[in-house]
Amino acid sequence: MATGAVQASSVGFWGRFGALSQPRYRRYWLGSLASVGAIQVVLIGQGWLIVDKLHGPPLALGYVGAATAVPTILINIFGGVLADRLDRRWLLMVTSLISAALLMLLAALDLTGVVQIWHVVAIAALQGTVLGFDAPTRNAFFPALIDREHMMSAVALNSVMWQFSRIVTPSIGGVLIHLLGTEAVFLLGAAGFGAMFAVLVTLKVVHVPPQVHRNVLANLLEGITYISRNRLFLVLVPLTYANMFFGMQYIQLMPLFAQDFAVGSAGLGVILSFLGLGAITGTVIIGKLQAVRRLGRLRDYLKNR
Repeated sequence: MATGAVQASSVGFWGRFGALSQPRYRRYWLGSLASVGAIQVVLIGQGWLIVDKLHGPPLALGYVGAATAVPTILINIFGGVLADRLDRRWLLMVTSLISAALLMLLAALDLTGVVQIWHVVAIAALQGTVLGFDAPTRNAFFPALIDREHMMSAVALNSVMWQFSRIVTPSIGGVLIHLLGTEAVFLLGAAGFGAMFAVLVTLKVVHVPPQVHRNVLANLLEGITYISRNRLFLVLVPLTYANMFFGMQYIQLMPLFAQDFAVGSAGLGVILSFLGLGAITGTVIIGKLQAVRRLGRLRDYLKNR
């Protein structure tokens, strides 16, 4: 009886996290966790650098948020086309190296005391451009690392990775800023992307070039046409971009709240961690709601149009 319960528990575990049983995906997931964590600590570092060290106005935080979001959204459209044409592993290696180099530059400017607000905004814009290529390439790359039966598990693990990093890494970043300064989190972020690069070097994935070579613009227009003809995607894609540009930018304002409440950088890390905890709670609730009757009326309406 106990043995059966243990076996059932094991099956349930691997049903959800079975992709981690694949050695290549497991290494990739850990490297991605390091780089995603880097994004989170850099976010807290940029905000605290502007508010506390540079004494910048609240509008400066908006500039940083826009400088990251606008190029990410615009380049993201082309990133998927590029990921279909080039070796995805090499493309991710390049984006990881560039991201690490940009953060090392920001750390050097901060450490030497010459950093200015426009430096932070400019580097954020370059980082957003790189992320515009990075995100779609990751989504196209990881399926090559796993067996088809573990695809759903890998998708779930990718979501867990983002949510976990949003809870844990901000607290680490806040404490690190309190102890060593903002330059320390930029160096930590560079190390995270460096870890991702090191993992990609060890992965051996055969690049299969596209069988049909078409004009990049033609491929892009084909994707836009497909979205425009599918009502579900026609609603979801603009909503996703709107949420990224308008909805998530409240995170940029958190350093101001931490300053107003005089909780310091460590308190800022806790605030951002609670935001991540709330995101995970919402994800769990949504998962439970899947069993509710009459759920998805809008989805069914769009599907039948």
